[in-house]
Amino acid sequence: MNSLPQRRVATLAAVLACAAATTFLIAILVAGHIDLARGFPFLLAWTIAPYLALFGTRRPSRSTATALVAVALVLELSSYISMGGGFIYALVCGPLLLVALVATASSRMG
Repeated sequence: MNSLPQRRVATLAAVLACAAATTFLIAILVAGHIDLARGFPFLLAWTIAPYLALFGTRRPSRSTATALVAVALVLELSSYISMGGGFIYALVCGPLLLVALVATASSRMG
């Protein structure tokens, strides 16, 4: 079985998560309803997580790629604890990163 379709699915899911996370960060910052001193580190971490997954999907080693995407997913799913804008990250980016993780783990890379 060819691993190219799984790699494309993983990369596409990570790219969509990156676009969504960046859009959420900009929308939340433009709205101005957050205390930047307390909320920005969390928003930044939840925005960087999909980029870490995207970096992971492009690694030639399957174990390294799976580990990076798994770390990104765990970081992204930590946004479930937020009662503010972080919950939106988890509802949109979380499932996309889960798809990226499954596609990365099931493909034969390298």
